[in-house]
Formats: sequence, structure tokens, C-alpha cells
Amino acid sequence: TVCPHGNVDTQALALEIHKKFYDGYRSVRLPHKFKIGVGGCPNNCIKPDINYLGIVALHKPKYNFDKCIDCAECLTEPKCPMKTFKKKTGPDNDVCTKCGKCIGACPFGVADEGEKCFKIYLGGKWGKVARMGSLMSSYVYSKEELFELIEKILLLYIEEGRPQERFGVIVDRLGMDKVEEKLKSNDLLNRKAQILEKNAQS
Repeated sequence: TVCPHGNVDTQALALEIHKKFYDGYRSVRLPHKFKIGVGGCPNNCIKPDINYLGIVALHKPKYNFDKCIDCAECLTEPKCPMKTFKKKTGPDNDVCTKCGKCIGACPFGVADEGEKCFKIYLGGKWGKVARMGSLMSSYVYSKEELFELIEKILLLYIEEGRPQERFGVIVDRLGMDKVEEKLKSNDLLNRKAQILEKNAQS
């Protein structure tokens, strides 16, 4: 990625998504257009949450406060852009954006490790009637898991979508709890051939 804040190479990831799902699903008819936004960090510069599928790369720190020696001037606190990190206790999880800026800031290794992951927004839309994407309740922890989720989302859209219906309308119609239930199950993938065959015949 060209951005110094990026937690992943967003351009490479977006290209992989394009090849697998735009090229790979080129012959599949969706109810409406489907936009995917890939953001490299929580700064939200490309506004993933107003795309039909928004992907935001995070870097979750892992803290070991046994290594904290209670420095008079903590070097990690000023690294936190949300001003929520406190020595000995870490950040307020309700405020922390998982940007990863605190990782490696402590010379004694309080936060030397982190875990890359993605948060996912569903059903966002800009325009005359805007809709902010609904945030999924759990993170995605690998590219393989992410790609599997994208495929499930497309299959859900194909199966549940009405002609010209935006994805956010489906999320509202079914309810986010039901959508997440469907996406956490493997039922859509197990029925992929059936769903695509029906789509080809329509």
C-alpha cells in the first residue's frame, strides 16, 4: 500500500478480490451492482462503510503488562491517536480502533506483538438515500476466511435479492442478526452449485 498507516497492501488485496470475484463471477447476474471498498486502516479514507461490502484492515495489539516498568514518561501513550492508551492498563477497548500504532512503541516490549484482522461492513450506500454499512459483530482473521466470507455474501445476494434491490435493503429486510447467522454457516457454500444454476436459468 502507498499509505504509511496501511495494515495491509490494499491495492494487492483489491486486485485479488477483483480477479476472484469480478472476473470469476462475470457470468453471474446480481440483483444490482455491488461495490467493494478495501481500507488499510481505521482512518476510513476510502470510506469502506458506504460500500455494499466494506473491508477495513486492523492490527490488534497483544499486551504483556508484566514487562511494564512504569516509566515516568510512557513512550506508548503519545503514539495512540485516540488518546486512550494508558500505561499499566492499556486502552479503553470501546475507544481503541485497533490501528496498531502502539505496537512496538514500548522499548521494554509491552506491545511487541499484534494480530492482523479485518472488520466488515455490510450494505453501505451513498447517494440520495445514504445508508451506513452495518458492522459485523466479529472480525475476520485471515485472507482465506475473508475470501470465503465474500463468496458467501455474493451467494446470499444472489439468492435473497430481488431485481434491482440494493444489498443494504436485503440487510434491513432480513435483519443483521439473520444475515450474520447465514454468513457464519456454511450452508450457502454447500449450496453454491444449486444457487448458481438457478441464477443461470433465471
